[in-house]
Amino acid sequence: MTPDERRRAVTELTESRDHLLALLDRAAQQGWNAHPSPGAWSPAECAEHVVLVEEMTIEFVESYAAGHAAHHGLPSLASRDEFIRQAAVNRGEKRTSPPRARPTGAWTPPQAIDRFRTVRATTLAFAESTPLPLRDFRWKHTFFGEIDFYQTLLFLAGHSLRHARQIEETLARAAHAG
Repeated sequence: MTPDERRRAVTELTESRDHLLALLDRAAQQGWNAHPSPGAWSPAECAEHVVLVEEMTIEFVESYAAGHAAHHGLPSLASRDEFIRQAAVNRGEKRTSPPRARPTGAWTPPQAIDRFRTVRATTLAFAESTPLPLRDFRWKHTFFGEIDFYQTLLFLAGHSLRHARQIEETLARAAHAG
């Protein structure tokens, strides 16, 4: 990862963290468990899902990189960076969450907010300090296909923004209905 890529990943992770935390604070006051429509996730469920995905993903990235060698010399996937950024936040395409990332809705606002702060701090610390050549580690993402570990950081930032938008939509509907 170049210094510019590191700066960009850290900026995107920080900005998406701040945006989601502001919305979670609002949702805690205005409709934590509100469902915008049947089958749609509440802010509580969105928060839990974001945490579960990020916990699993950053744990995978750290453990995989610790146990495997980088694959130098592979064709670059950098041309897909912007696609990852855009696709991660795209709310027009509905997706099904893997079973282990499906929320139960059991967390209180403080629990969800604390878990998100903790996992995002872990992700940011990794992004800020890893000496690993993130472009040389790859995995197959369920929706995006093969992505490198730098793109995984972009995905995590975009994923939290995707669900922040979902929470915004829920809060707007609740305000309009109320």
